[in-house]
Amino acid sequence: MTIDDLAGSGSVVCHRERISGFEREHDRAKHMLPTATSDSNSIAVFVTMRNGVVYFHSNRKSSLDPANVVKIATNETTDLKTLLLNVLPEAEQTETTLDRLHKSTKYVLDTSVFDPDSSTSLDLEGAENVWIVTADSFTPRKALRVERARGPPSWCYRRGGRGSLRSARAGSLSP
Repeated sequence: MTIDDLAGSGSVVCHRERISGFEREHDRAKHMLPTATSDSNSIAVFVTMRNGVVYFHSNRKSSLDPANVVKIATNETTDLKTLLLNVLPEAEQTETTLDRLHKSTKYVLDTSVFDPDSSTSLDLEGAENVWIVTADSFTPRKALRVERARGPPSWCYRRGGRGSLRSARAGSLSP
């Protein structure tokens, strides 16, 4: 399946080397995520979006082909918890396990998943280990959720150790 096949509505859960059409995202994820693992307690995920399609690349070894990690491309859901469920082996697909792993999984979000106001259509509810990576870097930075009086929360990160806050999508928030 390729990105063109997802033009209408669809999802692919990939247990092979890569999803055709997502080679650039695949290569970037390999440089950013920890080594592949069979331990679900050590899952990390790189998430990006292109043309309305969410690309979800985990470091969790596939239970069908342990030489590869599980990857998902979808335009049907933006719920990270649901996507994480599809990465887990069947024996770990319980509500209790999923809730625990969703909190601890390291989600590395590319700036492409954010709107100009730094909000996102991704459902991050319950995720506690969220990081942001910019297009010009392979170094994720801890994400900070900013609640607003109206509308969805926005996201930002600190540039450098004690540097200024940067919005997830736009420029600096503070000097």
